[in-house]
Amino acid sequence: MDREDRDRFIAMYPDGLPALFVAGNGKGREYVRCAPPPASGMARGNTVSVAPLILGEEAKGGRVGYRDGDRFNLCRDNLRVTGKDTASTNAHPPRGSPSAPTAEAGEG
Repeated sequence: MDREDRDRFIAMYPDGLPALFVAGNGKGREYVRCAPPPASGMARGNTVSVAPLILGEEAKGGRVGYRDGDRFNLCRDNLRVTGKDTASTNAHPPRGSPSAPTAEAGEG
């Protein structure tokens, strides 16, 4: 996780950071998860994936993918949003271009 994103993540949890853990989605994929931020209004006991929290508003209405296929690499440059108009949030080479990674893994 990048420093700026880490600081923003910490600010989401004014009473202390939640435990981060790895949980599977039942389809053979594992993701870094944690308790939802208090401001989310979600009930206690729920969990959320960390990657969408890192991207914040950019992730709303879409799915978070991992450019290098590593779901534990939470650096912003590794995260991308799919499933919505993402032209402004994916300022990286288009898929299939010589410099674009080909590994894909969707959140969820």
